Amino acid sequence: MVRLTGGPFRYRRYADSFLEVAMRYAHAPLKQAVISPSCLSLMYPPEKIPDYSREQFIQDLVNEHETEIRRCLKKGAHKVQVDFTEGRLAVKIDPSGHLLSSFIDLNNLALSRFSPEERRRIGVHTCPGNDFDATHSADVDYAELLPACSS
Repeated sequence: MVRLTGGPFRYRRYADSFLEVAMRYAHAPLKQAVISPSCLSLMYPPEKIPDYSREQFIQDLVNEHETEIRRCLKKGAHKVQVDFTEGRLAVKIDPSGHLLSSFIDLNNLALSRFSPEERRRIGVHTCPGNDFDATHSADVDYAELLPACSS
């Protein structure tokens, strides 16, 4: 994961640009994937960034995530899928569940900005990940992840 060195945090490209291209060729409703705020939160380094607090970063991150989803919905995405592959990885590296809870809290904070009707068009995807052609947490049972996600 790249490390943030300064603020403010902003996306360079939103997922709706990929959706726009796909819509030229698709003949069926499209689902657009977006990266989760919890994954992007890992960009903020353990040491503080001068003049850019983690709290400000989280606010900027959630704003950008909301903007991205809204742009996808406005552009015509049938569904928007928030990719949360770091969920099972969190269980693997922190069996206490604290990291997973913080990830879920952050993702829920972002999702709380959407109405119930909008949230019906937003889904969350989790899997064991596939980084560098290898799963990073295939050994983590979904049963360890799902009870935390249902709260």
